[in-house]
Amino acid sequence: ERTVDGFEVPEAGEPPPLEVLLEEGATVAGRVVDDEGRPVAGAAVGDAKTGPDGRFVLHGLPPAGEFLDVVRTGFVGPISVVVAPGTDEPDIVLERASAVSGTVLLPDGRTPARTFRVWVWPDGGDRGVDRRYPNSWGRHEGHLPGSYVRGSFSGEDGRFEVEGLLPSVVALEAESGDLRSPLLRGVVLEPGRTVAGLRFVLGSSPRIAGSLRTPEGEPVRDEMVELTTPERYEGSDGRSAGPPFRWVWTDSEGRFEFRCIGEGPHVLTGYSPYMRFYRWSRFVEVPSSGEVLADIVVPTGGHLAFVAVDPDGNPIGRARLEFLDGEGKPSPLEYIDGEGFQSLPVLRTMEDGEAGLVGQVRAGPCRARASADGFLDEEVLFEVREGEETALRVVLRPR
Repeated sequence: ERTVDGFEVPEAGEPPPLEVLLEEGATVAGRVVDDEGRPVAGAAVGDAKTGPDGRFVLHGLPPAGEFLDVVRTGFVGPISVVVAPGTDEPDIVLERASAVSGTVLLPDGRTPARTFRVWVWPDGGDRGVDRRYPNSWGRHEGHLPGSYVRGSFSGEDGRFEVEGLLPSVVALEAESGDLRSPLLRGVVLEPGRTVAGLRFVLGSSPRIAGSLRTPEGEPVRDEMVELTTPERYEGSDGRSAGPPFRWVWTDSEGRFEFRCIGEGPHVLTGYSPYMRFYRWSRFVEVPSSGEVLADIVVPTGGHLAFVAVDPDGNPIGRARLEFLDGEGKPSPLEYIDGEGFQSLPVLRTMEDGEAGLVGQVRAGPCRARASADGFLDEEVLFEVREGEETALRVVLRPR
C-alpha cells in the first residue's frame, strides 16, 4: 500500500485524475514447526495457511517486512513475528500448549460447584520463567509465566479445563463467591499434554479489612489499594511471579476490604492521594480463616511550582531557587518519594522558563533565595500547604 498526500479536491466540478504508482510486493516463503522440529499444518500466518509440510507463501509484502500473527489451535499463541523478504525460508517455531482439567467441589467434598473460577499462575523454579524460541524473524512469548490465566466456568458437574498454557511450573486455585480452595503448587505442565484429574474442595477463606489514612489520621478516600504476595516482588529470577494483583477502592471513610483470599504472607499497597505513582506497602500474615485488620498510613504533603520572571513578566530560564534555614544558611527542602524523605538543595526552572516542580514537599513555612544569571538575587518567604499546590512567582531585577 502507499499513502498519497499533497493533493486538493475542488469545491465544484470533477476532481482531476489521481495517479498512484504501486510497487509490486515481495513474496516470502517459510515453514512453521513445533518445538521438536515437526511441521505444523493448518497454522495461520497472516492471511496464509500452512500445508501438510508446514510451509506457507505470502505475497504482496512491503520491502521492510510486516508484523504478522501466527496461531494454531493446540499451540501456545498467537505469536507475533516480523516477516521480511530476503530471508531464506526461515522456520517459525510454535510450542505445543499444555492444559489442566479437573473438578471443583463445595465444602462437603461431594457436591459439584456450579459457578466458579480457576486461577493459574507461575510458580517459579527453573522452568518458571518465560520460554522463548528463537525464530529467524523474531521471538515470542507464551501465556505463562509472567502473567496469569483465569478461567470462569459454570455447569452441573463442576468440571473445568484450561487450555493454551505455556509449558512451565504453575500453581492453581479455585474460588466461588466467598469460598476458596487450598493452593495447589508445583504442577508441571509438559508440551502437548493435559494434567487431568485435579480436584479442588472449596472452603471458608479469610478476609483482610483496613483503612488508608494520612499520618494525621485523616481518611484517604477513593484511592486504590492493591493486594498481592511477596513472590511478585522477590522472585529469584527477578521476574514477576505469584498470584495476580487484586485491587479495591477505599470508601468515603478510607476503608477497604479483601475477601476470598489465600492464607500466608501478603503485601498490601496503598497510594498517596498527592503522589499517585509512588506506593507504600506493608506485609500481612493471613491465617487459614478469620479476619485480619490492617491499616496503611501514606505520607501526604504539598506541591511546589517555581517560576521566575523579569519586571516585564517574561519568564527566565534556568533560574534557581536555593532553600534556606531560619538564619539564611543553605538548608535543603525535604520531599517524599518511594524511598522516603529526600533532600532538594535547589529547584530550577526549565530552559524555556517553564516552572520547576517538586511534589510531596513537607508542609510548613519556607525560606529561599531566587537567582539567575544577569539578575539580582531575591530572598522570599512562602508556605507549602498540605494537599495543595503552591505557585511561587518571583520577580527578578536585572543587574
